[in-house]
Amino acid sequence: MDNEIKTMVTRVIRDNSEDKTNLLSPEDASTSLLKELSMKPRDRYKFIRTIGIGGMKAVLLVHDNDTNRNVALAMMPDFKERSAEDVAKFVNEAKITASLEHPFIVPIHDIGLDSNMAPYFVMTYLPGLILSTLLMRMRNNDTELLAFYHERKMLYSFQRICHAVEFAHSQNILHLDLKPANIHIGKFGEVQVLDWGLARYIEKGQKKSSNAKKNILVNTAGTPGYMAPEQAIGDESLYDERTDVYSLGAILFAILTFRSPALFWEGENIDSLLKRTANGSIIRDVEIKNEIRDVPPELASICRKAMALRKIDRYQSVKELRDDIGKYLANFPTLAEAPAAHKKVFLFVKRNIAKIAVAGAFALLLAAAAVLYYLFQRGILILNY
Repeated sequence: MDNEIKTMVTRVIRDNSEDKTNLLSPEDASTSLLKELSMKPRDRYKFIRTIGIGGMKAVLLVHDNDTNRNVALAMMPDFKERSAEDVAKFVNEAKITASLEHPFIVPIHDIGLDSNMAPYFVMTYLPGLILSTLLMRMRNNDTELLAFYHERKMLYSFQRICHAVEFAHSQNILHLDLKPANIHIGKFGEVQVLDWGLARYIEKGQKKSSNAKKNILVNTAGTPGYMAPEQAIGDESLYDERTDVYSLGAILFAILTFRSPALFWEGENIDSLLKRTANGSIIRDVEIKNEIRDVPPELASICRKAMALRKIDRYQSVKELRDDIGKYLANFPTLAEAPAAHKKVFLFVKRNIAKIAVAGAFALLLAAAAVLYYLFQRGILILNY
């Protein structure tokens, strides 16, 4: 059983407002969404090859004749056999992703209908590796990748993932399916968070207008190993930014160990994994270690805090998590570890080693000068010119 691709989904279309009179049926939602889309210009996109097929969509590599570049086109090859709610979910993924303009979120260039009235959307084509593939190859001791994607580079990439999710939260959007399979990693530091198909709007402060939330597809979902406890029990009322914080912690776990938390319980069925997630044992009873690369205790502590069972014990925002990674990289005490006094002294020396070395050398020079002056004054040292 590949826990990376076994995503459990329960879907329901509803308006997020308090007024239940405005609820949309799946048929109404999909019809309304499709009416908003325009027809694809004839012969604009030329098929090159299939990139991948999974879930409800196929992703194709196509050439955009208008812009003279290769792009990725997502489509529903069997949309006529799909339910109205599946169609609505597909269109909402495109619209939500398009609304999130951020350097670390895959850009959407076009949304529309093809000649068969099937919805499609066009994204930037991303050559490189999906994080799950990268981690699998590193787990298999790919020495070239292990050397290139060293610890600091992976942590910088993780911070970029956090930036993308932090931005989405600022727009009142939860991702709800963060995992290495939905993260693209490039050779030059590029990071893209993909697959916003399970994303949903959340209430944060002042309520959104009905127009802003119209036809939004709400999903209860998650992937075993990466889903938060509140997702495992299916309680949507508990979803907030800390739900994504948990999943980010699980991604950090995978970066540190090269494995999904679920893989440490290989052989157990999905129900068992959900129970372990709900009671916290999926992370509590696991030693965060890696046979190939050392796992610093500071990073293990950050991981456990992000994946705490109780939301109050997690980082309260993605920024808190990202900042703690920054503290580790800069040799400052982390919020997760709360180190003892001697560890704080060690970290102070570590981050100021150059200054301390210079100060020490200067002190030695002063001491040597003082000794020479003393000897000269006592007549012990005579200078010959």
